[in-house]
Amino acid sequence: DASLNIMTLEDPVEISMTGIRQSSIDAEHAMDFAQGVRGLLRQDPDVLLIGEVRDTPSCAMALRAVMSGHQLLTSVHAGSAMAGLARLKELGALPGQLAENLMAIAAQRLVRRFCRSCNGRAEGCTDCQGSGYRGRQLIMELVLVTPQLAALIAGDAPEEALLECARISGFRTLREQGEQLVRQRLTSQREIERVLGREERQGYAHVPQGGTKECE
Repeated sequence: DASLNIMTLEDPVEISMTGIRQSSIDAEHAMDFAQGVRGLLRQDPDVLLIGEVRDTPSCAMALRAVMSGHQLLTSVHAGSAMAGLARLKELGALPGQLAENLMAIAAQRLVRRFCRSCNGRAEGCTDCQGSGYRGRQLIMELVLVTPQLAALIAGDAPEEALLECARISGFRTLREQGEQLVRQRLTSQREIERVLGREERQGYAHVPQGGTKECE
């Protein structure tokens, strides 16, 4: 939509994009993410793209932008979608603020795909130079904040309850999606463990399929 005022704050701007007003962090002149967001808000953007929420001040400014009616997309350092939610809390976001303003949170990884020519057998294959892999496949967790999930977030419910509720909207963990790729013979178990670590380090306890009374 050409009428949208889309602005970014990046560290640094790596790719220039037509129709988007892009800004870089300037450490030499004391412009960090928090100060940058404050400056961008004065220019009345419709959509803000912020490279990273990395500390309490930048988290506070991001929430301020959202609560004043702006759409905001950003990233945080976390191992999974639910870990991202926990990270925002660590940075000072209150459960009620997240419940009212968070639309979705995603986590993604790239895993190597088996070579189509040798199907992972590798030996003697010139297309993959004997590696058994060629190309990559995206796996992504997506948590949609439904009214039911928002109520649990507002109540600071434990991760297990949040996961169980998210499954109603089709949520699947990175691990589950990786295992499906293994069953489809698109990649190997070794590759999934290389990217995600062994199962005990995934960060999710086992959560049964289906809903709970809190989500009904």
